[in-house]
Amino acid sequence: MRIDKALRWAYKYLKPAKLHSPELDAEVLLAHVLDKDRAFLFTHRDQTIAKQKFSRYKKLVQRRRAHEPIAYIIGIKYFYRLPFFVTKKVLIPRPESEMLVNLGLKYLKENKKKNITVIDVGTGSGAIVISLAKNYKDAKFIGSDNYAGVLNIARKNAQINRTKVDFVKSDLLQKFSKDFWKKNLHVLLIANLPYLPTRVWQNSMPDVKKYEPREALDGGKDGLYFYNKLIYDLEDILPHLKSFQAFWEINPTQDDKLKKLLKKINAEEIGTLDDLCGRTRIIGWKK
Repeated sequence: MRIDKALRWAYKYLKPAKLHSPELDAEVLLAHVLDKDRAFLFTHRDQTIAKQKFSRYKKLVQRRRAHEPIAYIIGIKYFYRLPFFVTKKVLIPRPESEMLVNLGLKYLKENKKKNITVIDVGTGSGAIVISLAKNYKDAKFIGSDNYAGVLNIARKNAQINRTKVDFVKSDLLQKFSKDFWKKNLHVLLIANLPYLPTRVWQNSMPDVKKYEPREALDGGKDGLYFYNKLIYDLEDILPHLKSFQAFWEINPTQDDKLKKLLKKINAEEIGTLDDLCGRTRIIGWKK
C-alpha cells in the first residue's frame, strides 16, 4: 500500500475514537514504523510500504484507536528537547512540567557559589532532573522514587541523555539519612507528585485513566496526600540546612491550601506561577 493511502485509511479508522488529533497520530505512527520523519511522508506520498511494515502500522493504529497514548506506543516522549524512554510504569512527561526545569535552571545560575544538591522527588521517568543535569553541570543531581521498576527507567534515560544523576529508592525523603543532610546543606527540591483529587482522576480521559499509572496521578481525596507527607518530612530536615528552595507542580485549585500548610512550617517567599492557560501550576518557596 502507498503512503498516502495508508494515511487515508488510518485517518478514517481513527475518526470514530474522537481523538484530539487523529491525523497527527496517524502520521507520527507511520513515520515511526518507517523510521523517517513526518516530512518524509509528504514528499514520498506515492512510495509503497512493505506488507510487513503496513501490518505493523495497522496494529499500532489499532492501539491508538483504543486510546493508548502515542508515547507508550512508540516508547518515547520528548521533553525539554530531549528524548525519554517511557513505558506504562511511568507518567508521560507533560509540557507544563518544563516550567520546573526553567525555574530550577534560573535558580542554579543565580546561586552558582553555593554547592547545591538538586533533589527531584517522585522522579518517574527522570525527565525533570535529567533535563536539569543536561543543562547545568555544577551541582549534584538526585532523583528519588518509591518503585524499583520506575527507577530502572529513569537510569536508562540518564544513560540515553548522557547525564550524571544518582537515583535513590525512597518514599519521598524518608530514606535520606541525617548524615546526608549534614553533607548537603544547600538544597533545591523539585517535586511533581501525584496531585489529582481522586474524583478528578476517576473522571479523567481514557488515555490517562486506562493507561497511565494511577500511583503517579491520584493524590487522594483533596490531591494533597503526598505533598502533606513531603511537608511532614521536611519539618525535621529544614533546620539542618543553610539554604533551601522548592519548586512544586500542583493542581490549580490547591495553592491556597498549600500556602496554609507551608506557613505552618514557617516557609518564606511563597509564590505561584501560572501555566500558559493562566492556571496556577507551580508553587515556589524557600527557607
